[in-house]
Amino acid sequence: MTATGRRIWFCRACCEAMQTLWPDDRRLTRVFLAAVGFYFAAHWLLRSVLGGTFEMDEAEMVLLAQDFRLGYGPQPPLYNWWQALWFHLAGVNTFAVAGAKNVMIAATYVALFMGLRVIYPVRLAVVGALSPMLLPNFLWEAQRANTHSTAMCLMMVVFLWALARVIRRGQGRDYLFLGAAFGFGLLSKYTFVLYALCLLVAALSLPRFRAAVLNRGMGLAGGVAVAIAGLPLWWMQQNPDKTLGSVRKFYLPGDSALPVWVQGAQLYAASLVAGLLVIVVVALILRRRAKAGPALSDPVARDFTRLMGRAFVLSSIIGAVAVLAAGVTSLQVRWLLPQFLLAAPMLMLWGAERAGPRAVRMLAGGVAILGALALIAMADIRLRGAGSDSLRVDQLADEIAARTTGAPLIVTDYYYAGNLRFHRPDWTYWPLSPMDQAGGREVVFIASGKVQALLAKPQLQRLAETHDIVQQGQLDIGHRFAPDQTRRIAFAILRP
Repeated sequence: MTATGRRIWFCRACCEAMQTLWPDDRRLTRVFLAAVGFYFAAHWLLRSVLGGTFEMDEAEMVLLAQDFRLGYGPQPPLYNWWQALWFHLAGVNTFAVAGAKNVMIAATYVALFMGLRVIYPVRLAVVGALSPMLLPNFLWEAQRANTHSTAMCLMMVVFLWALARVIRRGQGRDYLFLGAAFGFGLLSKYTFVLYALCLLVAALSLPRFRAAVLNRGMGLAGGVAVAIAGLPLWWMQQNPDKTLGSVRKFYLPGDSALPVWVQGAQLYAASLVAGLLVIVVVALILRRRAKAGPALSDPVARDFTRLMGRAFVLSSIIGAVAVLAAGVTSLQVRWLLPQFLLAAPMLMLWGAERAGPRAVRMLAGGVAILGALALIAMADIRLRGAGSDSLRVDQLADEIAARTTGAPLIVTDYYYAGNLRFHRPDWTYWPLSPMDQAGGREVVFIASGKVQALLAKPQLQRLAETHDIVQQGQLDIGHRFAPDQTRRIAFAILRP
């Protein structure tokens, strides 16, 4: 046999061996996409059937996102636009809220898979795309309450997908895609910028990727991003009172005697550990035990894993500096999603680099069990207990209606305002109707807690200069499946 014949025989033998070792790539892709579609369709159906009270961020959508505007409040408008589209198509109901959320979450997993597939073999792309299921906050909170954070997660992985295409191919349409991803990412949530810029800086640090980032196509990408995000960003600049309205949530008072910077450091470190502990353990187990598959030989793929690792380290350092410099005393785990979605795929790709079919099947089975448990638990919390998802806001609406005449102006937080608007769409609500336009209408202030705290609110005190407080008190409102467990809600009714 000639040397050429030996090479042909050897290549054919390798192909046959790989086909035996790994299922057909297209079949694996179909299974992954079908599983994602089925799982989130189940969540959508379950939430639509069970209904319940809207959580804080969902209630914000019911309150604000029933039309299309350049801006709505302290968050960029992308998720509001998406939710408004669903409300226009399906009506203002639980089906539209759950549908908007679950389609976007499913798209996040699909986009992450598509992005990783540009660089990695299908088996590793699937492993990396499953990684958000091992982030407790994303697995649970994205389904339970998140809105703007869900849009940001989608746009982050879309940006990763676009960057992978720029690195692998670098065609003009790839830079257009990158610019569109950056533009819509700016409209998802402000912390998207941290994710995107850290990825670009990390790409510049790797010689293999530097030319793609310094390419003149980046100018085209920048132009597309400005065209998409320009007007909404201009609105935000013109309305700083609304844009900066939620800054105070970073500075909630506490009773700790520790210096502020120590509190911030503890919160930041604890949040990182809480968010990444599960996935670090799984990645270490995979790395130690999964050695049946071939090693990753593509230098571009190896460098892309390094790119995500460097971007994670850089974003974590920037986040720590920001927390310490700003004196942050309140931090929620979901605010670190940019760091988590850099670390999660990177850790799983590192851990599963040499994973064989058996290890991948075991990982997929474990993730499936985890997802099923999350689905069951989500149904459980909506069918019993006395949580914010089952408060009888319809009962609160009836109590307020019995004490007022006409259509009052309701002044309260997003949770009560959104849920009340769902039951009483004919009433008017702050901030949709500003306080200085109260005119001759009745104004009703509502808040959880005691009446004294409600009466001390600056908004109420300013309005009391032109209106009389004609009624004040507290209402004990029950829950759907625990009517005996009540929440005490304070109210004050003012008339001119």
